[in-house]
Amino acid sequence: LDVNSDTLVITFAPSANSIAFVNAIEVVSVPDGLIVDNGFSLYPSGSYSGLLTKALETVFRVNMGGPSVSSGNDTLQRTWVADEKFLIQPNLATNFSNIGAVKYVNGGPTANTAPPSVYGTLTRMNSAGDPRSNFNVTWQFDVEPQFQYLVRLHFCDIVSKGLNELYFNVYINSLLAAKDLDLSIENNNVLATPFFKDLVTAPSASTKMLVSIGPSTVNNNYPDAILNGLEIMKMNNSASSFSSSTAPETGSSGSGSKKVGLIVGVSLGAFFAVVMVLVFFLLCRKRRRLEKEKQGHSKTWVPLSINDGTSHTMGSKYSTGTSGSAASNFGYRFPFVTVLEATNNFDESWVIGIGGFGKVYKGELNDGTKVAVKRGNPRSQQGLAEFRTEIEMLSQFRHRHLVSLIGYCDEKNEMILIYEYMEKGTLKSHLYGSGLPSLSWKERLEICIGAARGL
Repeated sequence: LDVNSDTLVITFAPSANSIAFVNAIEVVSVPDGLIVDNGFSLYPSGSYSGLLTKALETVFRVNMGGPSVSSGNDTLQRTWVADEKFLIQPNLATNFSNIGAVKYVNGGPTANTAPPSVYGTLTRMNSAGDPRSNFNVTWQFDVEPQFQYLVRLHFCDIVSKGLNELYFNVYINSLLAAKDLDLSIENNNVLATPFFKDLVTAPSASTKMLVSIGPSTVNNNYPDAILNGLEIMKMNNSASSFSSSTAPETGSSGSGSKKVGLIVGVSLGAFFAVVMVLVFFLLCRKRRRLEKEKQGHSKTWVPLSINDGTSHTMGSKYSTGTSGSAASNFGYRFPFVTVLEATNNFDESWVIGIGGFGKVYKGELNDGTKVAVKRGNPRSQQGLAEFRTEIEMLSQFRHRHLVSLIGYCDEKNEMILIYEYMEKGTLKSHLYGSGLPSLSWKERLEICIGAARGL
């Protein structure tokens, strides 16, 4: 960017519904003359002036025929990348290097234009001495469409043994950029002298830029073409921006009114949509709450009747002297009298836990099997549906890390679940209680893993 005053103003203008921010700003001055005002336009073909009025953004800076050049080896701390990855057909090209031969002369390019490590290396046609060679060496670059680009080509004839031996053509996007280029003439008949050529492209819809060098028909005993370096710089658009999403203001009140109307319409539509969704959500929530209250606060619990009125003798150790029934999906159904016997008529001294569902009693069946009996509280928030679901789930699943469900009882409006008894007490008692051995960290970890596997 060419600055003609002692003040540089940088303004950040965010896009609509966005913000603008910056982490750091670094302003670096460069020598006058690094960018010249005049160049050559490819389409329409002819001279181009006004480069100093443009802002330029470097897109590519490439060293042909040599390795990458770090910022420490450039007087302006620029980085030049190697050209191999841009070559379309690398087998058509070969490299050449002679950095010591580069001679900067007064009035020509300097090391600020490009360092000797750029002018002293090149990519050339791999013609292998065949005078019939007729092909182009081509590089391909990704660019943003609909922008003009300044393409600076760097040349330095370090391959010729004498003057006027090398003639070649240069193409950009298949347009002839330089015809029968003779570097001897361009450099006042001095070999190995740097020279550059500035070319301006026209805006294009393509996202690719092709740069090619190829042989000329002039003095073509030994076809050859060279390129030492390349810089591609994007030029700002008519909106003084490098962003393709930025368009210049037209000042049209009609389009402005349409835009305002569109914004208002979209905003109102979105508002009413949000209101409708909110109303629907509140209605669903209220309905679920009413259903839950209806289930959880029923004063009379209806038996499950899951055995269709039939009773089956269990024929197991749980039916000594009394009968029980079994359903295919719900496990064993204990008679209420059996539960009373097992818990000593729900003796309060046998209570081993209290939860949201109700109290848990220690029990013992007639055959001596110890069980845990969980009796539902009529004032509990857990209703018939939850009771049924718990029976279904625990009847179907068996896992060594889950307490097994032995059976249930739903007589006399009761909701009772009967589990296997944990002989060693609860985890809470071992962690916080007294009189029980403490758990090692290994045991605690194994319990956590086992609980997770059970879940």
